[in-house]
Amino acid sequence: MFELFQYNFITNALISGTILAVVTGVLSFFIVLKGMSYFSVGISHISFAGVSLGLLIGINPIIAALLFTVLASAGIASITKNKTISEDSAIGIFFSTSMALGIIFISLIKTYTVDPINYLFGDILGISKTDIYFIAILSSILLLAIYFIFKYLLLYIFDEEFARVNGIPVNFLHYFLMISMAVVIVLSIKAIGIVLISALLVIPANSAYLISKSYRKMLSLTIFFSLFSVYSGIYFSYSLDIPSGASIVVINALIFLVIYIYRNYLKSLQNDS
Repeated sequence: MFELFQYNFITNALISGTILAVVTGVLSFFIVLKGMSYFSVGISHISFAGVSLGLLIGINPIIAALLFTVLASAGIASITKNKTISEDSAIGIFFSTSMALGIIFISLIKTYTVDPINYLFGDILGISKTDIYFIAILSSILLLAIYFIFKYLLLYIFDEEFARVNGIPVNFLHYFLMISMAVVIVLSIKAIGIVLISALLVIPANSAYLISKSYRKMLSLTIFFSLFSVYSGIYFSYSLDIPSGASIVVINALIFLVIYIYRNYLKSLQNDS
């Protein structure tokens, strides 16, 4: 196993995977407790239009996706906060429109220098040093911001009305979470893929929620499950020659399934006694 560390691409995958596991784990904690899982699924697919636009006009697809997805997330946050239409309707409109735009942009590309499929499913084993710097810088900024407003975010997700009454800027926090989702999703595109990244923002915190109602323990477990799935996914991806993003997501799902079955088993024992 330890001979894997002699390869630069494995080292790059582990470094980037560690950073992404921590930042997605922290964000997953807030997303699940606030009931925003559907937003993460929608925003991840919205990023497809940004990637496609970048490939079409010849700029870095990740930069194009970042700009496009942040703007779209701000738009969704504005619509949902003003109660113009329901949240699921807003996500559905942006989701379907962005996917349609992405397909149109892809169809207009005359020469394929980069396969768009790579961005749909990701490959953490293909992460470069430049990708690591990009991921590390933006993730550090985001985690630092969360650290400074952590207690306000907690109050917002547990009792929005109480937070509003006490002068906490709930609108700002709503925008912050939406835009943070957009940033983290785009950071994870090359590693996990557009189709699969929402799983890393939903499954780990749900697994932790099943076995802990303490927010400190839940947050710690969420990050632990994220790290475990990333490390295991990288190992199995290399050893079995299977897609890395899919491997990471399946391990996440297996963790959730094991915890869910065990929790129900304990419940059945309590009911029988």
